[in-house]
Amino acid sequence: MSGQADAPRVHSAWTPEGEVEPAPRVSEEAVIAACATVYDPEIPVNIYELGLIYAIEIEDDGRVRIEKHEHKVNTNTKRKERRKQ
Repeated sequence: MSGQADAPRVHSAWTPEGEVEPAPRVSEEAVIAACATVYDPEIPVNIYELGLIYAIEIEDDGRVRIEKHEHKVNTNTKRKERRKQ
């Protein structure tokens, strides 16, 4: 043993076309950009600008964890949907 911490193990992925190398590590900016494409269903504002994203964690192995607010459909919207039935 060298005494150094082992680098995180990254495995290639299998696809029908064969094995592919792992994707490069994603940046926080790329995650924010992806979140900015998700819009609230009731108003035309994305979830990042609304402040519904509390934290973004990018693990050494490439996994991304996003802590967000659980947004529930407005009560008025639920009432309208019940009236339509």
